[in-house]
Amino acid sequence: MKRFLFVVLFLSSTLLFASSWKQIETVHTRIIFEEEEAEAAREIASFADEIFEELAALLENPTTKRVPVILAGRTAWANGMYAPFPSSIILYLASDEDQFLGTKTRSWLRQVYIHELTHYLHLTKAEGIYKILRIFGPGMTMIPVSFMPGWWIEGITTYAESMDGESGRGNSLKFDLLTQKPIDEDSMWSLAKGAYSGVYPPSGRIYATGYIMIEYLIRTYGFSAFNEINRTFVNFPFMGMNWIFKRVIGITAKELFEAAIEERIRTVPSSLGFLYAEGKGGSAFLPARTEAGIVGVVSTPKEGTFLKEYETGKRIATLPIGKASAISLGDEYALFSTRWIDATSPNSLVLAPEGYSDLFLYRFGDGEGKRLTNKQRLLHPRLSKDGKRAVASLINGSFHDLVEVNLFDGSTNLLLHEDGASFLDSALSSDGSKIVTIKVKEGNTGLVLVDSESARTLVGPTGDELGDPVFIDDSTILFTAEREKTFGAYRLDLESNVVEELFQDENGIFALTVVDDLLLYETAVASGRAVRALDYAGLEGTAGELAPPRNESKAGVAPSFEITPYRDTLRMNLVLPYPFMEGNQWLPGILVHTSSLLRKHTLLALAGIDVEKEYPYGAFTYQYRKGRVAAESSLYAEKDYQELSLQSRVTLLSFVSSKALTELNVYGGGRIEHGNADEFSGFMNLGAGMIHQKRNGRTNDFYGLSLISSTVQLQTYFQESVITLGIANLQGQSRLGSSSVMLNASLDYFYSNHVLNEIVLPIYEFVPQYFHNQKLRLGLKLRIPLTLLDLPFLYGGFTGLGLEVGAQTVLYPAGNPFFEDVGFEAKLSARYEMVSGAELKFFVAFHVLSSGAWDYTIGIDGLSLF
Repeated sequence: MKRFLFVVLFLSSTLLFASSWKQIETVHTRIIFEEEEAEAAREIASFADEIFEELAALLENPTTKRVPVILAGRTAWANGMYAPFPSSIILYLASDEDQFLGTKTRSWLRQVYIHELTHYLHLTKAEGIYKILRIFGPGMTMIPVSFMPGWWIEGITTYAESMDGESGRGNSLKFDLLTQKPIDEDSMWSLAKGAYSGVYPPSGRIYATGYIMIEYLIRTYGFSAFNEINRTFVNFPFMGMNWIFKRVIGITAKELFEAAIEERIRTVPSSLGFLYAEGKGGSAFLPARTEAGIVGVVSTPKEGTFLKEYETGKRIATLPIGKASAISLGDEYALFSTRWIDATSPNSLVLAPEGYSDLFLYRFGDGEGKRLTNKQRLLHPRLSKDGKRAVASLINGSFHDLVEVNLFDGSTNLLLHEDGASFLDSALSSDGSKIVTIKVKEGNTGLVLVDSESARTLVGPTGDELGDPVFIDDSTILFTAEREKTFGAYRLDLESNVVEELFQDENGIFALTVVDDLLLYETAVASGRAVRALDYAGLEGTAGELAPPRNESKAGVAPSFEITPYRDTLRMNLVLPYPFMEGNQWLPGILVHTSSLLRKHTLLALAGIDVEKEYPYGAFTYQYRKGRVAAESSLYAEKDYQELSLQSRVTLLSFVSSKALTELNVYGGGRIEHGNADEFSGFMNLGAGMIHQKRNGRTNDFYGLSLISSTVQLQTYFQESVITLGIANLQGQSRLGSSSVMLNASLDYFYSNHVLNEIVLPIYEFVPQYFHNQKLRLGLKLRIPLTLLDLPFLYGGFTGLGLEVGAQTVLYPAGNPFFEDVGFEAKLSARYEMVSGAELKFFVAFHVLSSGAWDYTIGIDGLSLF
C-alpha cells in the first residue's frame, strides 16, 4: 500500500511540474523558452555570457549562479523585467514599434537583455549584512530594494544599455528631450519626484532622471563611486540617498542632480513657424483633414486620450489607443489598433500574459465602430485617404513584417518580409496605389516604396533614424530624420528621386504633413508633444544629406547549444523564523516561501510547536496559476484541529471591443474540518462573476472606469444542521458627462435557510439591529476625483486625492420590520505611489446613521486599521 501511494504521489508531482518549455544552459545563464522560440533563445545564448562577464565585473557581483532568462513570445507589446521570488529576468520577444531604444539599436534582444541583466546583477548582489542574511534565502536581498529610489534602480540600467555609444536611450535625441525641454522651460521636476512614477508627463521620468544622474556620477567620479554608494545604501536604506552621496563623493544626491541640470542649461534653440496645437498639461499630435474637420489625437492626464477637431476644439471620440502611432485618419474613417490580454488563453503566464493587437474602424459620420481582426498582432495601422486600402506592421518574433489588411474581412496578405528587418511607419498615397515604409535593420534605416510592380529602396540605408513618411501628392513624400545632434524635415520627389532638406529643429521633428497649405510638424515641449505650423509654399529645400550606413554584422558560424526539457519546479525564496502569536500564547515556527520560475506554482509553509500543547502544528498553502485557471489548496493541522480546503477560478470568456472589455469567470471549492471526538464539518461554494468595463480610461480616473459587474454564489455549510446561503451582487458605475466623476450604485442580496446571528451585509460597519434569513442592501455614492498630485513623501509620493459621499440602506423582504435604517458616508482617499511601484490608497471615512449613531475609520486599501 505504501509503495502504491509513493507511486501515485510521484506520478502526480511529475505531471504537475511537467512543462512543454525547453531550456538552454550557458556558463552563466539558463534560457527558458517555448519550442517555437528556439531561434531567439539561441541568439541570446550566443552573447549572454560575454555580456554577463562584462556587467558582473562593472557591478562587482561575484555570483556564480546561472541567471534564469525567460522568453515570452506570446505578447503584443515590448517589455522586459527583473522579477524577484525567485530572481529571474523576463524578456518579451516583440520589439517596440516606436523604437524607444532608438533605431540605432542593432538588436532588440541584446539591448533588453543588457537592461534586465543589469537589474538582476544590481538587485541580487549581497552587500554587507546581506551576505549573512542570505542564509534565510536569496529573497533577503530584496529588503533594501523596497526603499531604493526609482531613478537609482532604472538609472544604472539605462546607462548600461547605452554604454556602446550607439544603442539605448542614452544615445537617443528623443529620450534626451524628456529632460531637456523641462530644463529649457524652467519646469524640471525635483530629484524627489524622479524617485517614483508620477501622474504627469513624462511617463518615464524615473528613467530620464536616473540616466542623467548615473551618467553624470560615473563620468565625474567613476564606476567605483556607484558601487560604493550602492554598498552603503543597502546596509542602511531607511534614510535616503543624500547623506550617502555626501559621504562617498562629498556632495549630496540633490547637489549632484542640480549640477547635472546646470550642465544642460542652454540657449534654447528657436523653432520655425507658430504654435498650432498643444495639449493642456499633455500632448497634441499631428492632425489630418477629414470630413469631421482637422482631426488629431490629444492626450492629457485629466482628459485622457481622444480625437479632437483642432479648429473648433470639439471632442470627437475617446478611443482605446496608447499612442498616436496606433491610429490613421482617412476622409471618412479612422483605423486604429488596440492591445488586449486574452484572459481565457491556456498559455498565459502571470508575468507574461498572452496578448494581441487588433484593428478597428471608426466612422466619423455616426461614431460607429467595426472590428476588423481577431487575435492578431498588428501595429502601425495605415489607411489610404479614400478609405479603400490599409496596411499594418505584423509582429514576427522581434521584427515586423508589412502586411495588407482586407477592410471587409480583416484577413492579411504579406507585402514585405526580410530576415532581421522590420517595416514600420508606413504611409499610403491618397488612392492606396503606392505604399512607402521605413525599413529598420541592424541600426540602419531606409525608405522603401511598394507599388504594383515591385518594392525598391528610395533613401538609405543610413545611420540616421528616418521616420513618419507621408504622401503630399502622388509624387511627393515628406519624412523626418533624427540625425546626430538635431532633427531634420525632408522632401523626396519620386519622379526625379531628389531628396531635399526643408529645415532643422533641435527641439524635435517627429512627424509632419501638409494641411491647407500649412506644413504641420510635431515637436517636443515640457509636457510632451505639440504641433507647430509654417507656410509650406515658402519653404526652399537644400541638398539633403544623410549619414552613411553602419556596418552590418558579419555572419559567422552560429554556436551550437543543447536544448533540453525544462521542468518548472519550486525554488526556495525565504526561510524565516516566525514567532507567531495567538492570543497571549507564543507559537514559535518557521515560514518557508517557494515558487517556480514561470510563477505557475507557489508553496507557502508554516510549521512550528504549540508550546502549551507540546504538539507540532503546520499550515501549507499551494497556489497554481496558468492561463485561465487559478487554484489554491490549503492544509492546516494541529493536535485538536485539522482543515483541508480547495478553491479554484476559471475564466470562461474574455472579449474586447473598441469600447469595452467583458469577462466571465466561474469559481468554486470547499473545505473539510476535523475537530475533537472525530467531529467533521465542511463548506462548499460555487459561483460566477461577470464584468463589463469601458476602455475610455484616463489618469484622472481616481475611482476607475465605467462598468457593470455582477456575482452570484451558493454556499453550503455542513454542520449539525446544513446551512445554505445564496448571495448576489450587482454593481454599476457610470461617468458623469465627459468628467472623471463617477456615480456608483450597488445592490447586495442574501438568502439563507436559517436565521444567522452573524453580521452579513451591514450598513457600513454598524452592527445590524435585526437578524433575518433574507436581506437586501442598497447603496449609492458619488465618487469625485479632487485633484492630481505630485507630492513626494518618504518612500514615494502622493499622486491623487478623491472624495466619496454616499448612502446605504438595508431592507428585509420577508421580515418585520421591513426597513432597518439609512447610513451616510463621507470618505476621503489619497493615492500613494511607492518607489517600488506599489500603489496604496490611504483613507479616512466618517459614517452616521439616521438614528444618530456614528463612527469613523482610518485605513489602507479598504482595510480599516482603527
